[in-house]
Amino acid sequence: GCNLFDSVHITVFAPPQQVITNTDTVICQGSAVLLQVNQSGTISWLPADNLSCSNCLQPLAAPDTTTTFVVSVTDVNGCFAGNDSVTIEIDTNCNGNLTPSVMIPTAFSPNKDGNNDFFNVLGNGIANYQLDVYNRWGALVFTTNSKDIGWDGTYNGEEQEVGVYIWHLQGNMADETNINQNGSVTLIR
Repeated sequence: GCNLFDSVHITVFAPPQQVITNTDTVICQGSAVLLQVNQSGTISWLPADNLSCSNCLQPLAAPDTTTTFVVSVTDVNGCFAGNDSVTIEIDTNCNGNLTPSVMIPTAFSPNKDGNNDFFNVLGNGIANYQLDVYNRWGALVFTTNSKDIGWDGTYNGEEQEVGVYIWHLQGNMADETNINQNGSVTLIR
């Protein structure tokens, strides 16, 4: 009779908590909302249609119809954090009468993969605007006054460098308040 002993070190991680920080919400048709996850790790959103990206922490959702988005998260420790969901209801008759808001992404990746390929102004109740984007030397590389036309990361047909660009937005909301905002957006390829 010989005895053999060995030891094993076991690390127990706390179970992940709630994943999506948004609550169910209503937006006007043609508007968007920023979805947010409070966990890091491997992210997968479904359905991926009408999302700026299906594997990021903060995709922009612009569904055409009422949609329930489900996210699956595996945390940084490899633990399945579970599924969570949020429903975005589309009001087809709101005519911009929801709380006015302007949402502008902080980064985009115009690599033609179908995810987050354009830099657009999003929000509820935007009546009219002009968006200008400048490179680091102050040269105007993009301008639009249409929410349907976003910047694809090019200037005169040439791809612009990866980096930070400055934008200026001015216009009016449907409730007649003025928009005058500046910020930066990071172009990632």
